[in-house]
Amino acid sequence: MRSRIILGSFVVLSFLCVAWIALPGGASPKEVLPQDMDITHDGSVDSRDLIAILEGWGLEGVPTPLPESHPFQGDYQGSFVGPITGSVNLSVDSLGNVTGSAVSGSESIEIVGAISADGHFFGNEIAPNDTILATVIGTFSGDSGSGRWMDDEGLSGTWQATLVP
Repeated sequence: MRSRIILGSFVVLSFLCVAWIALPGGASPKEVLPQDMDITHDGSVDSRDLIAILEGWGLEGVPTPLPESHPFQGDYQGSFVGPITGSVNLSVDSLGNVTGSAVSGSESIEIVGAISADGHFFGNEIAPNDTILATVIGTFSGDSGSGRWMDDEGLSGTWQATLVP
């Protein structure tokens, strides 16, 4: 969480520096701040205030606050089929990050990836030594997802998973 706040502050301050350079007529940011706000060397201006200022200057690409939830956030269970078969468990967090596992017999392989807000999923099956064993792609819609998997040996198949109530 702390690194996300530091990174967000860096991005906002970077935009502020770019905006200062782009201000017409050589105005400084202090000249366009509301009377009750000030920018100090200790960063006392809240990042939300800086974002509001930058948006007021008409800058595009101003970072938006992190979402509180993702459209596909939750836990999913399902299966995969092909030359190898088994079960799949996926968890989608509030940012769309996906973690989980594919289990076949006594073997369990970690899955990591990401899902976009419109449901496009891309992930990898990762070995304990961080080697990519397979690529997993698919689409989520409503309360389920499905797609294909392809491993590094040329084997492939399909998968499906449904949101756990």
